[in-house]
Amino acid sequence: MKFRIVERPLTIRGMVVDSETGEPIANANVDLLDAEDGSAVSLQSDDEGRFELNLPHGRSFRAEATMDTYFAENITLDTPEDVLVRDMEVTIVLTPTSELNSDEYASAIREGDSFELPEIRWDYDSYRLRDEAKPALSLVAEFLRNRPGIEVELRSHCDARGTDRYNQRLSERRAASAARYLKDLGVSANQVSPVGVGEGELRNECGNGIPCSEAKHQENRRTEFLVIRTPDREN
Repeated sequence: MKFRIVERPLTIRGMVVDSETGEPIANANVDLLDAEDGSAVSLQSDDEGRFELNLPHGRSFRAEATMDTYFAENITLDTPEDVLVRDMEVTIVLTPTSELNSDEYASAIREGDSFELPEIRWDYDSYRLRDEAKPALSLVAEFLRNRPGIEVELRSHCDARGTDRYNQRLSERRAASAARYLKDLGVSANQVSPVGVGEGELRNECGNGIPCSEAKHQENRRTEFLVIRTPDREN
């Protein structure tokens, strides 16, 4: 007797939880990007912090979860090659931004670490700080003022609309705008290095000439913090 295995989609059952309490986080945004073909899907966790979707076997995806008052979290999701595997569970842990005030969190930071606050996004073709970005930047300012031995790069990005040269300059202005706000809040100038990345590190498939929703373009207009120096006693 012969039989044939019919491949079925792999069901991903995911949960988004708080790193401190272990409690589920409702209404978190979860974006998945297929590393092979650039296709993307967006969804939200439900009231119990859960999300579910079907994915093909043997593929690699980037998953990003974001929620206000939490650091954004990016993970790599590799689905199994074995088509007999029907289910896969994934947990994405988000760290509250209030952890910036924790000495334990600060002492664990190392050069090369990065963090991103989803509130620090930019309007199209603009380098003016949004009002919702200011409280998040105030948290970063307090963190840096209290720890003068830590230095960061502010890496600002653009979406792909416009020329590469124009977007490079726009991203530099965005980084400078965020750095200036931190300095106005008392952060030492030598702790903050603004860097424009242009459109060179897109988060999704929305490259030059590819039609995309405004929500997808918005995902690319972001600012990240890269730790470039920590006190010697913490290394």
